[in-house]
Amino acid sequence: MPGTVIEDSLSSSGKTPPPEPPAPALIPTRYRQPIGRDLSHPIGAAQLSAALAGVPQFDALSVSFSGVPSLWNDTRPAGPEQVEKDPQPILSAWFTHRRPGVSSNANQLGGEFGERWGLTVYPVPSGLKATVRAALDAEGLTVVQEWLTAPRTDTWRVALRHEIEVLYDFDARVMSWRETL
Repeated sequence: MPGTVIEDSLSSSGKTPPPEPPAPALIPTRYRQPIGRDLSHPIGAAQLSAALAGVPQFDALSVSFSGVPSLWNDTRPAGPEQVEKDPQPILSAWFTHRRPGVSSNANQLGGEFGERWGLTVYPVPSGLKATVRAALDAEGLTVVQEWLTAPRTDTWRVALRHEIEVLYDFDARVMSWRETL
């Protein structure tokens, strides 16, 4: 009918719709380096945030997306074929504790003293992105979550750096990990 106002059943009952659920927290991206056309990052900040929600350090975490596979960070010439020779880091979680020293200058170090927690995602060959992502979902993210939630002693926190790297062997299609102190 012309001129008739039809009210929504929620508003006519005097009830208001439920509030929208809050958006999930997102781990901030510290930096993202450009990558080649033949490479992809196997996981993004949203997926990392969902997998690591609830870890004690969640609010202190940041994620960096490396532009080159770990193997390529040295001085040897490299191509995509070299990435597939040895297990390569695809994701790392790390802790640093920088303290000013006698020769330290806050301006030289950017004032980044104290404890910091972070994640680094390394690119993989684009054709293997889905395979690596499935392996991360199956076990790699659980390893990182367990490492982040492990109890830490004061002695552990005094060290300059701790890291766990999730590795992937592209030939054998096997995931592994190593912790460095």
